[in-house]
Amino acid sequence: KKRTNLLTINLRKLAQRLNSNPWIKEVKVKRILPHTLKIKVKERIPVALVNHKKLFLVDKEGVLFKEVEPGDDIDMPVITGLSFSQPNSKLIKKVLVLLETADKTGVLPKDRISEVHIDNNYGLTLYTVKKAIPIRIGFQSYREKLNLLASIQKDLCSRQIDPEAIYFVSKEVAHVKLATSS
Repeated sequence: KKRTNLLTINLRKLAQRLNSNPWIKEVKVKRILPHTLKIKVKERIPVALVNHKKLFLVDKEGVLFKEVEPGDDIDMPVITGLSFSQPNSKLIKKVLVLLETADKTGVLPKDRISEVHIDNNYGLTLYTVKKAIPIRIGFQSYREKLNLLASIQKDLCSRQIDPEAIYFVSKEVAHVKLATSS
């Protein structure tokens, strides 16, 4: 574009135009005379997908910020089970806390979780990428349950046993349904 006089640029309109991009979380535009325009952008980083009639990208604050389009990276856990009335609810934030806790503890890194299903009665259920094993965690005590899950996984692995499902009754008790041999 041709050289533009900095004083003629409407900073508010420029910021609004930039903020219309769904990937932009926050933008600050500042004039630094005599010839600089400083634009500071905070970008939204998707951490999961939400299946809510269509697929949406969700950031770490639980904001559904963009419908998935061809070319978008969708290699992340999908959140399912939301009703129409709760797309931006506290439930998404609970899922994100669980995903972050699972990732930080190393028990179930995000790349090993394909789906997190929300059920108002049973809580949160993780599904693994490999074999789609359901792991019903519930709505609380994530860290304790994940630590117990690590022990369960270690024990099952040492015995070369595959679980079909794992259901947490409490932070101290889990039921393991064993896969049947075929």
